[in-house]
Amino acid sequence: MSFLIITAAAFAQFYVRSPAELCLLRVLIGFGMGGDFAVGHAILAEFSPRKHRGTLLGSFSVVWTIGYVVANVLGMHYADASPDAWRWLLASAGVPALIVLVLRMGTPESPRWLHGKGRVAEARAVLLKHFGAHVTLDGGHDEHGQTAGGFARLFRKDLIRRTFFNCAFFVCLVIPYFAIYTFLPTILKAIHLNNDSSADFLLNGFLVLGALIGIWLTIKLPRRVFLIGSFAVTCLSLIALSVLPESAAMGMIVAFAIFTLTMSAFSNLVGVFPPECFPTEVRACGVGLAIACSRLGSAVGTFLLPLGIAHLGFHATMTVLAAVLLIGMVVSIAWAPETKHLTLNEASGA
Repeated sequence: MSFLIITAAAFAQFYVRSPAELCLLRVLIGFGMGGDFAVGHAILAEFSPRKHRGTLLGSFSVVWTIGYVVANVLGMHYADASPDAWRWLLASAGVPALIVLVLRMGTPESPRWLHGKGRVAEARAVLLKHFGAHVTLDGGHDEHGQTAGGFARLFRKDLIRRTFFNCAFFVCLVIPYFAIYTFLPTILKAIHLNNDSSADFLLNGFLVLGALIGIWLTIKLPRRVFLIGSFAVTCLSLIALSVLPESAAMGMIVAFAIFTLTMSAFSNLVGVFPPECFPTEVRACGVGLAIACSRLGSAVGTFLLPLGIAHLGFHATMTVLAAVLLIGMVVSIAWAPETKHLTLNEASGA
């Protein structure tokens, strides 16, 4: 259903006749994307072997980053190609959405979810078809195979710390991410790269490279080490941008490049931690809540950054964003669980 909404609304953008119609379609796309963020990660977590789960969940961020870069490049080169070029660009989003919609048809229901709802025979049928007769479900359900779900479950004693952690670290990550890259031309101007035609290409390359490095680090490092270390590096990068004088252009460029590479790398964890932190019966709820909080954070960041630069200046605004990343690091040190080797049912631990 999510991708049906996204596909239909994306193609319909070609025919809009007013800003209000375009706004409505964009809102519908947002609803579809929000639904798929929660469901897509949850389904992939259910069907991923533990050994490869981090890689597969982190791939969401890699694909998202590649899509972001491709959209950015197409927009820069073709936005002014004709009076209706913007229509074609917006509607082109329907093509990959349609491909995903077709590929998603026939996707089986989560066997753990079926088992948790007491539909044991259906769960076993899914396991037999997709995993073989040698695979069985983990324990963790009561004698009737049912467990309590819903958002209230997220705030019980065994999960409340994980709920707050996922919401907090996600928000602290996306506030500087969306603030800086939504207003990238303003940032590039501040570090004296606005007249360099290759700057945007180079930064897009760093974003893609960082996302790929993030997959490798997700495999090699414990989740906590990767998360806390990345918060530290990005925080220090923004502190460097806040204290370096405008005359130190090369230093500012290096600091921003390190920030871009690291931010793109550990953004992979937003697709890994939430699905791994919550048990099956509330995984979609937990992921959905964390994503909802992150969207509020992204809205706050994109709204406040231009105001901050206008009223506080570039350096002070970078200090504020560094403080947000510092909060994320402290929260992660205090609350982040190590989920790399957990089974999905062990995610219910306190």
